[in-house]
Amino acid sequence: MRQRIWYRVSVLGAARGPWRDRLETARHDAIQLGLGAWHGERFYLSVPADIERREGAEGA
Repeated sequence: MRQRIWYRVSVLGAARGPWRDRLETARHDAIQLGLGAWHGERFYLSVPADIERREGAEGA
């Protein structure tokens, strides 16, 4: 099976968004939730937000 990296927005370990197959999509989720922003070419998350990352099979 093909392994993939999945991403989702969380706050203090609690999921705030669905698992996404692209980091860019998870970052967009963070912006929509008011937890992230771009400043020039750098992306920032508000404390205590995080973007979780996990490996899993396609369709996880």
